[in-house]
Amino acid sequence: MSPMDTYEISDREDSDTDDSDSDSENEKTKKKIPTWALRANLYPALEKQYNGHIGSRKVDPDEIFPEVQSCDLEAIFGTKKAKAYRSRASSGNWAQDKVTVAEKLVYKREMGFATDTEVTEI
Repeated sequence: MSPMDTYEISDREDSDTDDSDSDSENEKTKKKIPTWALRANLYPALEKQYNGHIGSRKVDPDEIFPEVQSCDLEAIFGTKKAKAYRSRASSGNWAQDKVTVAEKLVYKREMGFATDTEVTEI
């Protein structure tokens, strides 16, 4: 994306004062809104996404965003310090709350991402 296709996001801390309301209103009018975000372009694009009219079928989010099996905290927050992570009791075991294969298939069928014949093939 070019810089003209993006929208400048202001820090919230800049608008915490009481007298900043009029300033922030003036700032809003000065910001350039990218063409993709204009109502005439945005609404049809959102409607197209919502109704799933890409080709002739709805787009299954699982095709775009893969299922995450685990979360490596050290990869996110860096290596652990001298103090080890506290061992978790039952609150750290979410296996019982896991979405079942049957629930995934029902979801795909109800959302129109899979037909009954496609579900039996899975």
